[in-house]
Amino acid sequence: MERALTCATFPSAPRALSAPPFDNPSLKNFAPRIGLAWAPGDNGRLAIRAGFGVFYDQILSQYMILAGSRVPPFWVQANPRNPSFPDFISKVSLKDIDPRVDTLPFDIDQPYRLQYNLSIQKQFGSDLVFSAGYIGSRGIHLTRAVADANANIPQGFVNGRLFWPTTRRRLNPVWSTIRYRPTDGNSFYNSFIAGIMKRFSSGVQFQASYTFGRSVDDSSAVFNEQEFRNTIPVANIFDRTSERGLSDFHVAHNFIANYLWELPFGRAQRWGGNLSGAAGWLVSGWQLSGILNIASGTPFTPVLSFDRARAGAGRAGGGQRPDLISGSNNPVLGGPAGRIPGQPGEKHGHRPGAGELRPQPL
Repeated sequence: MERALTCATFPSAPRALSAPPFDNPSLKNFAPRIGLAWAPGDNGRLAIRAGFGVFYDQILSQYMILAGSRVPPFWVQANPRNPSFPDFISKVSLKDIDPRVDTLPFDIDQPYRLQYNLSIQKQFGSDLVFSAGYIGSRGIHLTRAVADANANIPQGFVNGRLFWPTTRRRLNPVWSTIRYRPTDGNSFYNSFIAGIMKRFSSGVQFQASYTFGRSVDDSSAVFNEQEFRNTIPVANIFDRTSERGLSDFHVAHNFIANYLWELPFGRAQRWGGNLSGAAGWLVSGWQLSGILNIASGTPFTPVLSFDRARAGAGRAGGGQRPDLISGSNNPVLGGPAGRIPGQPGEKHGHRPGAGELRPQPL
């Protein structure tokens, strides 16, 4: 199929240069949603609800600008090799430059999420409601940021891990760094929720909810300026699932409560109900309220600041993680014996999931 388009403004421009940067994946989006509610007897005091929906995410303009326009001949970016200081710009020649490029796949996929939930709600008395349920979601074709897709070629496996030799050779030797943003990420979220709510009566109302959840993904952010960016570097481009782990924003336990208490002072209250004038106005209508939030922390993954595995996957090690010794409880030295992670025979390998620090439980 012919994909290239001619340009009306510059009809003589090459067809390859006048083509769109990518194939629009949103033209066939279909996002059905359904919700069900059932009240099985009990005078409407018991309700069961369920829902499912498909929700599409936008492909952000920043994603297209950075990864769709930073390509030759419109953008030239290079990494000079062995520049001489201080006046290195005038002494850099073309043979000293490794060209860089930011790109994205032409046949990108539309990111979307499947969201689903099931809950049960029961009313006790006239003002107390208890609820419990399940909420889940599944992210598909999510955008990932690969700091360098032009990594060095590994030389098989050593002790079950990829091994990169000292003689490095990139996948495409014509280029140096190739920053790539594919739409092949996945995410998984499952949670149990429980809550209780008391409607306002007798001068008191309160609400409390608890969530026990787990969020897992291949990448939690795309751009560096986003709040969560710990998983942006990709250590192993040859195995996307090796980047899968707890989301940067994962919170296992989350408890939130709020309350409002109308103080029993002043007109029509237990105390001071017979007050009038300025005294009645001064002590009437006071309320006490508050919000309490208790939550577990978010996980954190330490990454190396250098390319220990010689993989050549991006800047500052490309997200390579320290590999602790099995059974070690020392994230710095690697164990009671003080052995530093990565001894001979294993220091140039990469083990998925190593070095993940999880928050302490409540």
